[in-house]
Amino acid sequence: MGRLAFTISTAAAFALPQAALAQAPGAITQADLAQAVAAGSALDLAEAAERQGLRDQAMQIVEGVLAADPDDIPALMLHARLALGYANGELDPERQAALYQAAVDDYQRANELDPDSPLPAAALNTLLQDLGLVEAPVVVNEVGCPPEAERAFEAAEAAFSAARWDEAEAAYLEAIQACPTEPVYWTYLGDARFARGDLQGAEQGYRQAIEVDACFWTAHRFLGDVRYKLGDTAGAWESVLRSVACNPTYGMGWASIGQLASMEGLTLRRVELDWSQVDIEMPEGVMLMEVPQGKGPEAELVASALNMYRMGAMAFRLKQPDISPIELERQRVLIAVAAMEGDPLEDRFDSPFLQILQLHARAEQVDLLDASIYALHLNEALLPGFLDWRLEHAPELERFIQEFLLVPEQDDDAGKKRNKKAKKRKNRRRG
Repeated sequence: MGRLAFTISTAAAFALPQAALAQAPGAITQADLAQAVAAGSALDLAEAAERQGLRDQAMQIVEGVLAADPDDIPALMLHARLALGYANGELDPERQAALYQAAVDDYQRANELDPDSPLPAAALNTLLQDLGLVEAPVVVNEVGCPPEAERAFEAAEAAFSAARWDEAEAAYLEAIQACPTEPVYWTYLGDARFARGDLQGAEQGYRQAIEVDACFWTAHRFLGDVRYKLGDTAGAWESVLRSVACNPTYGMGWASIGQLASMEGLTLRRVELDWSQVDIEMPEGVMLMEVPQGKGPEAELVASALNMYRMGAMAFRLKQPDISPIELERQRVLIAVAAMEGDPLEDRFDSPFLQILQLHARAEQVDLLDASIYALHLNEALLPGFLDWRLEHAPELERFIQEFLLVPEQDDDAGKKRNKKAKKRKNRRRG
């Protein structure tokens, strides 16, 4: 299925120090757990433990639920999330790999149990991208390559996995001869050459993949690797930016941008400003459409802007039933920005939600609002329009990243910590 070899069992990976359930202040007791299980609310208790930072206890509860019912989909999804939390803080490569595999297995099982739900599939695909795992047959089938091409490709993959680079290159070329329109074949040909040190040959393979598919984001990122190694830093920037402009959900592309940025004393702000990564919720204790009292000016702004953003969706759909997803999102963003009192461009917000709206406001002033929306919260509804938009407008998304998401490191302490942590992780090239 992919490029990572997972060699440790899931059970061994989770053999982590477990705190006694009642030791930590405010921790969950055995009585709490027994009551929750009896009431069928054990997962609620696990999520409460996770929010308290009691990950070991949350994992213990979820594993108990899965022991009773291995096909409990919400438990599988939470188990995966907890495994990823452990993996992100794990420095041992083998234990980290096993934890990532546990999350993959959970998402795959949840997807098998409920194939009509988009959540397990989306979570699985995002994780596979971030890990650099590529399900090549899916891509091959989209092109419709003949069986002989797929057989040659499988032989090439086997040789590549065994570090037999020359044999892999020959088999990739055989697959290409049978199906020259498959960008994956050209990209992996480049990888085989890259692995044995032929950078010019690798560059040729990646460029040919892009010739076949101008927005094949993986080839763009790999081309950026080669251009950097060849001393072409400007070219490396061009390629990795294009990889994300072609696919703003491509985690490895964003990681490459972050790596290049750190080498130039910059920090990529995308992690805390990604729409899917922030808690877009009303302030604690405040209901939808309620004006909070006594919770501070920023909480009031969050409530006001979020009310307008959420209610705007209903209002615009009623007014314009055939409104396009991107136009709907533009209007929702703009009325939410308008709900922010004072100058929305003023640097004064701690809330990630308000910071995102602030970025949209700034982007709108320089005609980059669509780019900022696609970069920060591309979703299923926006995807068809984005696919039509990206080839002509990719430079706008690249410009948005450069002008709004890259900041000097000293201006972003959180970014410093992320970059320091990222350098400790094993680099996964394939993805």
